[in-house]
Amino acid sequence: MPSDSDRPEPGPQHPQHPQGGRAGAPGAVAGAVPDRRPAGARSPVPLRTWLLVGGALVLGALVLVVTQGPLRSAPWPWSGPLGGTDADSTATMARGGADSARLVVTGDVATLTVRADAPRADLVVVEPAGADRAATVDGPDDAPVVSLGGGAVVVRVAADVRWEVEVRSGASRVTVDLAATEVDGVLLASGADAIELRLPDPDRQVVVDQRAGAGSLVVRVPEHTGVRAGVTSGAGSATVDGETTDGLGAGAEVSTVGFDPDAPHYEVRIGGGVGSLTVEQR
Repeated sequence: MPSDSDRPEPGPQHPQHPQGGRAGAPGAVAGAVPDRRPAGARSPVPLRTWLLVGGALVLGALVLVVTQGPLRSAPWPWSGPLGGTDADSTATMARGGADSARLVVTGDVATLTVRADAPRADLVVVEPAGADRAATVDGPDDAPVVSLGGGAVVVRVAADVRWEVEVRSGASRVTVDLAATEVDGVLLASGADAIELRLPDPDRQVVVDQRAGAGSLVVRVPEHTGVRAGVTSGAGSATVDGETTDGLGAGAEVSTVGFDPDAPHYEVRIGGGVGSLTVEQR
């Protein structure tokens, strides 16, 4: 066994320095060049990162404007001229100089009401509620065409114009109240669950032409006004002057008491089939 005298003497201990002759700070990488800029001059985030973040924000803003802003037709979340069309906005046509006009109403709706109480400055006013798209009024002042986009709609026409009205709008309920004006005719070209007409005193023979099916058709006229109804399709029942006739087939005819075909009167033509027809003098 070697003796203690045979063990090598420990040499002097010298601290080891990294290459380059300098003592490194804890965690320093050998060979790295230290950043000698003042602390306030150092950027905590690289410039490239700032550019990438800024570009992403600008791109996001552009996408939001294109998909939700003025280029989009839907009104949300903006409103006004640049925010899309409001489906419930009122459509109007100025009064013009027409003394008589033919109104055509198109587009299916839940309910439709036509009445003669437009403001003096207007020929036609369309007031929708709950529509899917905006209503429009086009054409000349003697032949306006109303296009509807659903919902419950009121169409108001000028009372000082003589009207012929053509309804091509399917609806659960149609009410045409022209008692405050003069009428040249009414054409019912689309089906409805219930149709009600309120008509003025006629000054000639005026035709009410029902061409599409209806659950019920009620015609209200002034007292002592003559009405004759002719059936070319079929009617479940007809009530005139309080008298009801059931099961009217093609060729059947009913009229008010004392009807005079040579006097001004209404001719109601049932061509589309109806569950019940009622004629009332008010």
